[in-house]
Amino acid sequence: MLAAATTWFVINAGQKVATGHFLAGDLIWILTAQSSSYVVGVISWVFAERAGYRGFGKFMLRFARENRGKVKLLGDKPSASRSSRSSPARRSSASSTSCTSSNSR
Repeated sequence: MLAAATTWFVINAGQKVATGHFLAGDLIWILTAQSSSYVVGVISWVFAERAGYRGFGKFMLRFARENRGKVKLLGDKPSASRSSRSSPARRSSASSTSCTSSNSR
């Protein structure tokens, strides 16, 4: 709405300039309408950002809670149940693959 008012003020001021009757009051109306438009835009942007951060925070909290038991932290010590899951054949194939890739360079 304010952008439309600014456009109307600019068109009106342009017509007055063409006829040689431009007034400083017209410029003040243009600046007032445009400034208030920017203020309303900033206020709506602040509320949209707050809502976005809140929504993203809720998503991350839910994701962390759902996947709490699925990650291995850097400080975790390997337990007996974790080491028994991976077979020695898998470990040796992984180490031979890494040696093969480093020898091909």
